[in-house]
Amino acid sequence: MSGTRLLAGRRALVTGAANGIGLAITRTFVAEGATVAAVDREPTPENLGEFVHSIEWDLSDTRGIDDLVRSAEQAVGPIDVLVNCAGIFEQMPAIEVDLDSYRRVLAVNLDAPVFLTSRVAVGMCSRGYGRVVNVSSIQGRLAEELAMSYDVAKGG
Repeated sequence: MSGTRLLAGRRALVTGAANGIGLAITRTFVAEGATVAAVDREPTPENLGEFVHSIEWDLSDTRGIDDLVRSAEQAVGPIDVLVNCAGIFEQMPAIEVDLDSYRRVLAVNLDAPVFLTSRVAVGMCSRGYGRVVNVSSIQGRLAEELAMSYDVAKGG
């Protein structure tokens, strides 16, 4: 079956889509035939084409996850593939970690993927199809003095 694209007709939600790995995933998904809700707190590049719908969203607001899923599904339709790629890192020595920074890092890196997965899985189950990809880091297994909150989140 040469010429068949892996994600033809599928709809994806990709977090962290404005830069790095999330942006590369978004581009690859579009090349493979998907329509993508590209979520990031920063704007996604404008040259991604008609199959990418940019949604600026701060994932540290986990209470707004239901609204984010609704926005994504309004933009692209029911979500078939979720890629939890967004991550933040707030560098500070372990002995200086403050609660606000710690909570913000965990909200984006750990809580948002859990609640996004929970919300999109309902539709995936009812339609009989769905895929969830969680992007993590070696930091989930190794500690770094200036990255304790990030390490904890990635270990989760």
